[in-house]
Amino acid sequence: MSCLLEPEKELLIQAIKNLKETGESYELELPAKTIKGDQIWIRTQARGEWTGESVRKIQGTYMDITREKSLEKEKTIAIKQVQRNFAELAMLNDGIRNPLTIISMMTENYNQKLYSDVEVQIKKIDQIVNQLDARWIESESVLNYIQKHYNIQMKPADYKN
Repeated sequence: MSCLLEPEKELLIQAIKNLKETGESYELELPAKTIKGDQIWIRTQARGEWTGESVRKIQGTYMDITREKSLEKEKTIAIKQVQRNFAELAMLNDGIRNPLTIISMMTENYNQKLYSDVEVQIKKIDQIVNQLDARWIESESVLNYIQKHYNIQMKPADYKN
């Protein structure tokens, strides 16, 4: 227990005390420091064996989960980046289509001769934006699959505008 920082040490002491008094098992994930002073994460769990009306024996484990926590943090960072990408993609599509509409209207109103050539290029750009929309929808499907099968949660409101 000496590797635990003070607030976490107290939490573990309370969990052990509660286990002794009530028999309620516990599982905790706590930050700790190694002898060298490195920050690590541990998972500790314990359960009690009852004899009559009291806990006779406590069995428990400590496990270094630093790697798991690090991967969890990396996953969170990646998810946030995906959320930003979704939001930016949605804004980008609108940001392209709105000026195209204005260009089309202005060209049609002010230069009929140029309008047909410009309209062909606008339609090509619009097709590219439609492809981006399709990839966005596919990405949403992939994201839904990841959420369902890998227990990664992202709220649609976090990545749509």
